[in-house]
Formats: sequence, C-alpha cells, structure tokens
Amino acid sequence: MAKFRLTKEQLLLLAAQGKKIDNRTLEMLEQVLVLGRAQGSVANEYGVTQQHISSAVNRFYARLTEQMGFIPEPLIVRTVAIHPDLLPELKQLQVKSYKIANKK
Repeated sequence: MAKFRLTKEQLLLLAAQGKKIDNRTLEMLEQVLVLGRAQGSVANEYGVTQQHISSAVNRFYARLTEQMGFIPEPLIVRTVAIHPDLLPELKQLQVKSYKIANKK
C-alpha cells in the first residue's frame, strides 16, 4: 500500500521533473500510487518482482521528498493546472517568490 495516494496529474507533474521515468515504470507507479493497488499484484501483472515495484516507489518518494525539502518556510505549495504556454510566467513567479522569501 502506498504511503499516500496521488492524483494522476500530481504523479505526471512530479515524474516530469528530474531524471526521466520510463513509461512502463510510470504505469506501474500509477497503479500503486494513484489507484492504490498492492505492489505484489502490480508486480505479477507486469512480470517483475515486488521488490522492483517497491524500489521504484521508494525512488519516487525520495524524489518527492527532495523537491519538498527546498521550499523556504514562508512559501506555500499548491498544485495548479496551467497551459504550457504559461510555464515561463509561472517560473518567473516562482523565482520572484523565492527572492521575497530570502529577503526576510
């Protein structure tokens, strides 16, 4: 069982950051982290060991933990859905937020 469940959108957003996750592993992560299926069941379906699934889940949680660890105290985290054309503006807002947080 996953430590906590994610939405598919959250999974895809986090998977897009950092080292690329292959599509098959992403499908297995979705089965466990989004749909809440047991690792052993997913392992049987995909023809891999439960340890393979467990390692992929642990690496994903480590990635999530690492990303969350770099957020300064006064900032908040929100998941938003935006059009790809707006990503540069969102990045600018993020940079501006970090600058404001570091001045305090």
